[in-house]
Amino acid sequence: MQSLPPFFTLVFSALYSIDKITFKKLLPHILAIIGTILVAIPSFSGHTSSAAANPFDFLLCLLAVMGFGYGPVYLKNYLGDVNMTANVFLQSIGSSLYAFVSALIQDQQCLPSIFKASFQDMIVPIIMGVIFTTCSGFLSVYVINELGPVVSMMTNYGQIIVGVCEGVFILNEWKDYTFQSKAMSWLGTAILCSSLFLGMS
Repeated sequence: MQSLPPFFTLVFSALYSIDKITFKKLLPHILAIIGTILVAIPSFSGHTSSAAANPFDFLLCLLAVMGFGYGPVYLKNYLGDVNMTANVFLQSIGSSLYAFVSALIQDQQCLPSIFKASFQDMIVPIIMGVIFTTCSGFLSVYVINELGPVVSMMTNYGQIIVGVCEGVFILNEWKDYTFQSKAMSWLGTAILCSSLFLGMS
């Protein structure tokens, strides 16, 4: 699903007349979807699940993917003139409040566990929030405003490429892969790199 939000960003950008759907702009997204499938096939080929597929779950997942794709378009179309710092600050406050309330509703042990947590248990998520959420938020808003929503979502393809490289060189996840599976994954990664290059050019 990681490769689908940029495609929906292109579609929504065309609907809002921010961008146009042309073959040149559509090609990187088609390549990225093919590349992602090739990368994912070896990972899923050895896993089986006895749970029956629920169409409603797929629908919710699709709506979530479309929401991720629509976000940058909404920001560019309606919040392009808003101060970047204020924009990121309000997004962070809103998501923090939602996450906190949602956690309290879904997990009754959430609040007691916060009071029992050690200093390290508290500070590490805060540092992650500052580095990975807030800094990424600033960069995302900047790229959306400067390069447009479609180009900003190309980072999704980069995340897959980085994930594959981490899995191979740091976590050694391919140790049990056959040569055919490795070749398929590397081919998918190469296609993702080409889609990223084409999309940014």
